Order: sequence, then structure tokens, then C-alpha cells
Amino acid sequence: MKNVMNLAVVNFTCDWGDKEKNLERILGYCEEAGKRGMDLVVFLSARSRAMTPTSTTTGQRRCM
Repeated sequence: MKNVMNLAVVNFTCDWGDKEKNLERILGYCEEAGKRGMDLVVFLSARSRAMTPTSTTTGQRRCM
């Protein structure tokens, strides 16, 4: 049984509105992580950290 998990964290700025390009980049990162023996890849988008509340009553958030 394997007791160690190799984790890759990818922090990149997505191109807002260009889903195809973003998915292509994500697949590239996944392929590279696999080549390096990673078991799990976590993606952080630089834009997701720029979220602000759009409604104080519902707590819903949107990306700027």
C-alpha cells in the first residue's frame, strides 16, 4: 500500500472567456504532472482569488 501521495499545485491565470484555450493548458499541465509522477493535480486560478460579493444577502460571488 502506498503511503505517500505526490501532489502538484498549478497556479495560472486563465484567459477569461476562452474555455478551449484554458482546457488545453490544463491538459498540458496534467500530462506534465503525470510524466513527473504526480498522483493529484490541484488547479488554482489567479482570477478566482479576485472574487467579490455581488449580494450581501445571498453571499453569492462572481469573478471580476
